[in-house]
Amino acid sequence: MLKEVSSLLTRIGLSHEASKTYLYILSNSPVFEPELRKRLPDLNLKLHIQQLNAIPLITFDFDKNMNIIYYALKPDTAFKAISDQEIWSLAPSTKSLQTSQQKEIEQFIVTCNKVGKSLLSRYKRRSTIGLNSIRIARDSTQLATFLCETISLASSEILSVSSQPVLPKIALIWNELQGKIKSGVTYRRIVDLWEMGYHGYEIKRRDVIESGVELRIIDRAKLERKFYIIDDTYVVLFSPDVSKTAAFTLQGQVIKNKALSKKFRTYFHELYVDSISAVNVLEYMALIRESLLKGAMKVLDDTGMTWLKTLIDYGNFAEWPELRQTTKETITKLAIKNNLVVEDSGFRMGVSPNYNWSFEDITQYQKITRKKD
Repeated sequence: MLKEVSSLLTRIGLSHEASKTYLYILSNSPVFEPELRKRLPDLNLKLHIQQLNAIPLITFDFDKNMNIIYYALKPDTAFKAISDQEIWSLAPSTKSLQTSQQKEIEQFIVTCNKVGKSLLSRYKRRSTIGLNSIRIARDSTQLATFLCETISLASSEILSVSSQPVLPKIALIWNELQGKIKSGVTYRRIVDLWEMGYHGYEIKRRDVIESGVELRIIDRAKLERKFYIIDDTYVVLFSPDVSKTAAFTLQGQVIKNKALSKKFRTYFHELYVDSISAVNVLEYMALIRESLLKGAMKVLDDTGMTWLKTLIDYGNFAEWPELRQTTKETITKLAIKNNLVVEDSGFRMGVSPNYNWSFEDITQYQKITRKKD
């Protein structure tokens, strides 16, 4: 198994020394930085730490004296997230994989799951709450790891209110959420229309219809805070207030406090009353999808049609097929000219589907069709 672990760590881009650093932190968490430097005297240790944080396989915190402490993330979750990320990077593209490539990816997934589970014997869970029942995330990646760890403690219910911008390391968070949903934990989430388009029709359909997420949509103007509540015990707060600041470095805190949890639960239910079911939004989204594709048939060739369908279904996760840059530009210009897509710097492709919708449009659709919420 050690050979398989070493091979996988090399496969994901870790050098021998970086792998050694990870395995030491995994087996000895929590590890203070001076101890780590003493045990692993390597001039490139800082770079190894940055790489392990970025993947992420580890995260960090501070003690009361502001000394850095490193510790490993739960390995089965971390390695499954790595394989999930690779799957996600391929699923929304129109690239045709050869049989040898498919087998390689399938083997990679199997190995990630196997190694992640085997390393559990070395893993020591570190409490997600430090001194004074609070942890402060210094950057967005750290907040993502804190959130993932806190979700792992859930035993009954997770409530979430979210809006853009999104956290990085979605695979890590989603993998932990999936495990909790499968174990019977209820996951209720309130978002705005932006997230539906950003993630794409097919991904949101999967979340709601297949994965069991109780998703609700609300008018964005009513979203003043972003937070998670776990078992009425933990609150994960995003800051600063996204309704007042257009751009910022994501950070936040994890707080263990039942009174605060109760306060945010009350706010959650106030939003819930004003929200509508994502099932109804998906129906409306499907109508727009059909209209856009129907209009595209008049101006786009088969390649362009495939590209537009992929963009609608997978949102920002969509990837271009193997095409020359000039061909991509031609398709994009045609799609913009015919109002199929709009320029959008928030999407990797620089454009997003032209939904041209509002929350009021959805509520009106519900009234006309007499859809139950």
